[in-house]
Amino acid sequence: MKRRAWIKVAGGMAAGVLAAAVGVGLPACSKEAERSASAPLREPGAARIVATIAPLGALTRELLPEGAQLRVLLPPGRSEHGYEPTPVDIAALARADVVVYVGLGLEPRVEEFLKKNPSARRVDLSMAASLKLEGDEHNHEHEHGHAGDAGRGGGSETTSDDPHAGHDHGPIDPHVWLDPVLVKEFVTPLADAVDHAVRAAGPMSAEQETKLAALREALAKKVDDLHAEYGAALEPLAGRSIVTHHSAWGRLAGRYGLKVAAVLRPIETAESTPADIAGAVAAVKERGAGAIFVEPQFNNESAKRVADAAGVKMLVLDPLGGEDYFVMMRTNLTALQDGLAGK
Repeated sequence: MKRRAWIKVAGGMAAGVLAAAVGVGLPACSKEAERSASAPLREPGAARIVATIAPLGALTRELLPEGAQLRVLLPPGRSEHGYEPTPVDIAALARADVVVYVGLGLEPRVEEFLKKNPSARRVDLSMAASLKLEGDEHNHEHEHGHAGDAGRGGGSETTSDDPHAGHDHGPIDPHVWLDPVLVKEFVTPLADAVDHAVRAAGPMSAEQETKLAALREALAKKVDDLHAEYGAALEPLAGRSIVTHHSAWGRLAGRYGLKVAAVLRPIETAESTPADIAGAVAAVKERGAGAIFVEPQFNNESAKRVADAAGVKMLVLDPLGGEDYFVMMRTNLTALQDGLAGK
């Protein structure tokens, strides 16, 4: 009965914030409102964490104790750009102990909901804000450079250990999870947020604290190992150029000494124009790129036209992956080695 009562209260609260968020009127019910107002904000139960995209969900999963609940909002196969939360997503956000998101304008509807519906019991963790990468107010959808305009909107002519490397410091590239060095910095705030969620769900035992600390250390080491693998594999290929589907790879390229010669979809939610395609073909030939890197979230017809016209192969780089962040990143590394080595 206690569990059933909590579900009733939480459902009413979620419906209320959903109406506020999307502007849909709900029938007034004074008795229900009184019950919701007098109900506790959080009853004991499983820790509830919401992550906006699969990579953040996968990193969070590495830290979760048994029984914790994790919901990833973006469905598999969808691009992270232009995502609109569903009513079920809004309800999950309303009930969450922790919401993990990227920031930098990548999930504007989620950020809007969190700002309009603040909660003293919920931790809203932006990866970008925790790494002090906030500050740009650009319209991410319209400020990427066109194919061949290296350095714009995530294209990289820069090679350094600066976490902002790989773009022109105008629009800030929001694909921060693709840089293992930034991910390593994010482990601590992410682990702290998971700790909050577990404590919000009920008292934490000494054994649970020990396990969470071990999971934190294990994740940090896995990210360190991944960074070392990327460095060792890509150092011999430093200075080589890649052509990508959209401006997701500037940070990774800049971190490991690569250059983004062209981007096929400067505007993520729009198909490539003839000018984009022509620019990409020219960039492949001028920079000696060995492959066109497509993404499974986008139609690859334009990329195939570029690859055929330039006489290079077409390979896959996946910025989102599935339930295992490290499998995604290592698969991408293999693709980069294949394309850059001209195999």
